[in-house]
Amino acid sequence: MSIEIKRILGRLPLFWDRNIIFFANIFSIFYENSGEIKTLKKQIEGVHTYGGRLVPILNLLFRKGGNLLVLENPPGKTLMWHFKEHL
Repeated sequence: MSIEIKRILGRLPLFWDRNIIFFANIFSIFYENSGEIKTLKKQIEGVHTYGGRLVPILNLLFRKGGNLLVLENPPGKTLMWHFKEHL
């Protein structure tokens, strides 16, 4: 069985027509496994959440609007400035 691949040049594909509440915390992938969290903390010094990176794309992925992004920490001011001024 082959997979159909569509090439759509010059525009984004249509994503989900619904809204969401998205919890962005990288440590939550291990739930309460403190051993795995400790190992992960050693490997990714300083970045405990990827959520700030989702700010500019969340409403593109989930088009209904009213989306809520729940972050463990506020996004960095430099990152937010970059999104507002350059994207």
